Amino acid sequence: MFRGSSDLRGEADGAIAAAPQILWTYSAGAGIRSQPSVADGKVIFGADDGKLRALDEGTGRLLWECPFEGAIEAAPLLIEGMAIAGDEGGILHSVDAATGKSRWRLETNDKVVGSAVPCRGPGGEARVIFGSHDNTVRCVDAATGEVAWSMETDGYVNATPAVADGSVVIGGCDEQIRVIDAATGKQARAIEAGSYVAVAGALSGGRFYVGHYGGEVLCVDIGSGQVAWKYEAKEGFFSSPAVARGRVVIGGRDNRLHCLDARSGEPIWTFATRGHVDASPVICGDRVVAASSDGRLYILALADGKEVASLDLGAPISASPAVGAGKIFIATEDGTVAAIR
Repeated sequence: MFRGSSDLRGEADGAIAAAPQILWTYSAGAGIRSQPSVADGKVIFGADDGKLRALDEGTGRLLWECPFEGAIEAAPLLIEGMAIAGDEGGILHSVDAATGKSRWRLETNDKVVGSAVPCRGPGGEARVIFGSHDNTVRCVDAATGEVAWSMETDGYVNATPAVADGSVVIGGCDEQIRVIDAATGKQARAIEAGSYVAVAGALSGGRFYVGHYGGEVLCVDIGSGQVAWKYEAKEGFFSSPAVARGRVVIGGRDNRLHCLDARSGEPIWTFATRGHVDASPVICGDRVVAASSDGRLYILALADGKEVASLDLGAPISASPAVGAGKIFIATEDGTVAAIR
């Protein structure tokens, strides 16, 4: 799933080699902004041509493709044998992850560009929570697509919700960060963000870390609703933060990766790329995996931000890297998916 876990912390298990190598590539023939999701030997992703595709994780061979009603920006959620993803036609789809055949579809009133996130209902049933540009956050039964609850906001919901410890936390284009009860959909509180929140934040230790359009990274205590700290940059943030080992790493429109102290918000290092960093970085062991619109995948040292390695993929990258199954999976805006050892 997007960011690897429902709290969206962007941390992966394992270790990153100092000399990564491309194992295989696949050309979709259409631009890709969707982070690949990896499970059960499959790499599943959406593309701008409105098709959800599954590749063999070991070889890159196409296994199936399923047409949707619009371009697919969201990373699919792989859960209980299903791949669940929304499209810009405003529909949340569930397809069989083994065959690509449709299971159910739920129509909203505007496009769905954020990913769905799993949770459990009161009876232990699998549910998924997602937002839509129809200003609504919804929770639906994962098996049937039946709506369990919905909550209206005052603006587009572009971001993916973060879920942990019974709470849903999500920012919106109404400049609010909302804390919602995952079981009932009732809002516990709303916190002023100060600008549009177009991207997902990360939940860790009762704190929500997120960047916004106005060029700030916020750390919010979700229990009190108080902003613990703010960090200001020169441009806006369209990247979700990775939070692990006491650090927050986030990409900015100022062409930089920023590493901050998770407790205080004090800057630790920055790393300059040659383009916007809208893709969300991943922390894996003592390394950071990041990508930029300059077409490069970067491996950095978490400690000091020094470059360990980089690979030029030849086209801008806005889709976030996925780290799993002993590989890094990355997709480019010209439609190439690469698996990297």
